[in-house]
Amino acid sequence: MIIRMTTFADAILYFQQLATSHVDISSYFFGDSERLQNNVKSGLKLPVLYQEPYQPVSVIDAYSDNHLGNVSHSIVIYDKADSKKFSDEDAAYASCEQIAKELIGKLLKDFHDGTLNIDLSSFKYGQAEDQIWGATRLIGCRLDIVYQRPERFIYDEDKWT
Repeated sequence: MIIRMTTFADAILYFQQLATSHVDISSYFFGDSERLQNNVKSGLKLPVLYQEPYQPVSVIDAYSDNHLGNVSHSIVIYDKADSKKFSDEDAAYASCEQIAKELIGKLLKDFHDGTLNIDLSSFKYGQAEDQIWGATRLIGCRLDIVYQRPERFIYDEDKWT
C-alpha cells in the first residue's frame, strides 16, 4: 500500500501504524497536551508515540497552477524514568532518542522503497520538554518532520452565491 499523506487523516494513520508495528512502543496518542495528561493519568502505556496536532500548512508558489504545501509534523516519544535519579532519567531519554532514530530509519526506508510517497525535506530530533503532572514526569525525545505535498485548490462555482 502506498501512503501519500495528502490529508491529516493519512498522517495520523501512518504514525499510528508506526507505533503499532514498533516493538518498543507500547501505545499511540494524538491530541493536545491536556488530552495526553488525562490519558496518562488513566493508565496510558509507556513508552508512547505522541503525535501533536500539526502546524498550519505553508503554501509554496501560491501563483502557479501546481501548489505545494510545506507540512511540519511533531511527534514525541515519551517514557518515565525508573526513579528520580539523574542516571535513570538519562537512560529513559536515551531510550526515547533511540526509538526516534529508528522512526527516522523507518520513514527513510518507506520513502526509498516507494511505500511513503512524499517529498521529505528534513528531520530534527532532540530532548522534548518534560511533562510533569503531580508525581508523574514524562521524559521524551521530540522528532520534527518536514515534507512537501501537493495541494489542490479548486474553485467550484456551485459553492458560492
